Amino acid sequence: MTGLPNERIIYICCNERDDEQLKPSCGKKGSKALVECFQTALDEREIHDIEVVENKCLGACQNGPTVFIYPDNIWYGHVTPDDVQEIVTEHFAKNRPLKRLFIQSIMNKL
Repeated sequence: MTGLPNERIIYICCNERDDEQLKPSCGKKGSKALVECFQTALDEREIHDIEVVENKCLGACQNGPTVFIYPDNIWYGHVTPDDVQEIVTEHFAKNRPLKRLFIQSIMNKL
């Protein structure tokens, strides 16, 4: 990564909370698998200007696993490994974000 402002970053919430806590956690919903899935999908398409970052809590716990795309300001929720290939193909290769995965409560405020 060169740190240029036009590069995208995929932030994936991988936070894990104790079972006693009331809030859900993305890490316990399988978000760590998304990190590898995104990296593999990007590599397969030879997309090298997007960084994949395993992140702590992004604050959208009820919608986890949560994925935030910077600088696009796109919030995806309930993302599964099956969604990753479509996100890479549609969002990154064709510049068409997947509205079906938007976290509406956040996206409606933007």
